[in-house]
Amino acid sequence: MSKKKKSSSKTAAKIKTNIKTMVPKEEERGFRKFVSIVNKLDVFFNLFFIIWALLIEWYSVFVDWKYLKADLSEKIAFIFIPITIAVAIIIKRIYYKDPDNKKRKSAFLIWNAAFPLLYNVIFFFLMDKLYDYSGVFLGGITQYLARIMNMILSGFFLAVYITVKIIQKKRRENGKEMKPEKIKKIKTVLNVTLTIIILLTPVIIMTNVLRDNYQQAQFEKRVESQQDFIESMENKLSGDADISTVCNEAKLTLVALESMSKGESINVEDADHSSIFKETKVTQSVIDTALPQYLEVTNEYPLKKPFSEGNPIPLYDTNERTVHIGFTTDCTTPEGKESLCSIVCKYDSDWNLVKIYTLNTVFTASNMQ
Repeated sequence: MSKKKKSSSKTAAKIKTNIKTMVPKEEERGFRKFVSIVNKLDVFFNLFFIIWALLIEWYSVFVDWKYLKADLSEKIAFIFIPITIAVAIIIKRIYYKDPDNKKRKSAFLIWNAAFPLLYNVIFFFLMDKLYDYSGVFLGGITQYLARIMNMILSGFFLAVYITVKIIQKKRRENGKEMKPEKIKKIKTVLNVTLTIIILLTPVIIMTNVLRDNYQQAQFEKRVESQQDFIESMENKLSGDADISTVCNEAKLTLVALESMSKGESINVEDADHSSIFKETKVTQSVIDTALPQYLEVTNEYPLKKPFSEGNPIPLYDTNERTVHIGFTTDCTTPEGKESLCSIVCKYDSDWNLVKIYTLNTVFTASNMQ
């Protein structure tokens, strides 16, 4: 009795396991449904023949239609777009149901190759009679190129079609014809891949648009913030003073530093010197702190002319709320090569000189300290 119970329980477990394996997971079921729909739509080949028809059929007929001597309504040109698409899909489907049927094969080849080839050849020689390019720069060149291109493509289509049919015939005779299952797998891969690309394309485009819009908004925000900071700093200057006035005072500060580097005793806070700084507040301690670095850099990179003779470059740091005024001059590197180096006066939001620093390169926003 116990053996029967064990046997029945094992059988039940086995059936249960088989049922579980037979029922696909939701993800698998959903993907299979997706693949089934994509294959029914035949996305890859339908899209190919739609694009082909618009390029070879529609464009051949309506290229430069605005320059036709006979009036042609714009609506007619655009109405034929969906008509062309519909005809392309219908002919493709009819042909694929029985590719060996002579009538279907003829309709397929006439539509996709013979008609556009003949049409373009005829219109290539009738262009001057049917179109008027008066006053148009390089008039007719677009149509010439388009018709030549479509003639080549039509001939290429015929050549590829004939070549494929010959190869298929030989493979069939040699018993090497591709199995239907393999053909189906290839079509599935093509259809699924293209469909995923089509679905992802708008997502990628939208993502890029949103990213660009965000970056543009951030850039405009930074520009606006910087402009507000510049205006606030200029409003703190007296009378008709502006940034050029501050640049002149920065230059005088460097003159004092350069004089001290030569051994002169200068105190910018005494009465004789402090009176020249009307817009900026300069303390001796800042200059004394900068002097060792100045001497170190100028000894290693001998200057061809003083920093104070260079043109001032004012840059605003919105994040730190500081203003940097840099002066660049020619110097010689330790290897004896000509180069550029800079010195910078750094001011806080109240035009207090807080730092003087040197750079063995050109002063830019990226190397502000």
